[in-house]
Amino acid sequence: MADPYSGPIVTRAEAKAAGLRRFFTSEPCKRGHIAQRQTSNGQCWGCKKPPSAEYMAAWLARNPERRRAITRTYRERHQEEYRAYYEQNFDKVHARNRAWRAANQEAYRRAVAEWHKAHPEEIKRIHQKWVEANPEKIATNARTQRARRLKAEGTHTTDEVLALLEKQDGKCVYCTKAIRSKYHVDHIMPLALDGSNWISNLQLTCPTCNHRKNRMHPAAFAARMARDECVGLDHKSQYSDSTS
Repeated sequence: MADPYSGPIVTRAEAKAAGLRRFFTSEPCKRGHIAQRQTSNGQCWGCKKPPSAEYMAAWLARNPERRRAITRTYRERHQEEYRAYYEQNFDKVHARNRAWRAANQEAYRRAVAEWHKAHPEEIKRIHQKWVEANPEKIATNARTQRARRLKAEGTHTTDEVLALLEKQDGKCVYCTKAIRSKYHVDHIMPLALDGSNWISNLQLTCPTCNHRKNRMHPAAFAARMARDECVGLDHKSQYSDSTS
């Protein structure tokens, strides 16, 4: 038997007047429980049988909003415990979440859509934070979209571009200027001249060389570079504002 209840004494009449769901007289019930009683019918709380798992599952299924409210309240009260469990079981939690999403794709999409609708400012903040942290991915997506508009074949990834930067030792392919802090991804054969968007058609240059090359055929640009060297022109001379 549970320990006797020892809260303040409140009569049933007082509980009804105050709108309380339970009252307590300190008198034992017929089964000997010294416990609170339900205001609506006087039933001893100690005599109540806990609901079965089947009953609770059926009740929660009939009351989804109430279920979500109970879950939110519980999570708010136990934030520290949830955070500690998440950090200690990161892989386990993510594996379980992936399995649930795979088995409940429609429910997952609906939940995500509802959350997005309810938190527009948070979505903006998350998106802006991602954009600031992933400039290379933004540029890769922009090149992919431009290639699709021009109906050019091929795709490439951000990792492939970063690997190309290492392959070039962090230097512009034309002037050998250091470009790790800022580089342009140039299509060797410009998209405008039916070049592809595969990584094999990409090279990394400094902004100046990329602007000079513009949409020129690589052979024509190589000839121009040779002429400039013959007459002693600096590669930072005049250039166009467009890229290939």
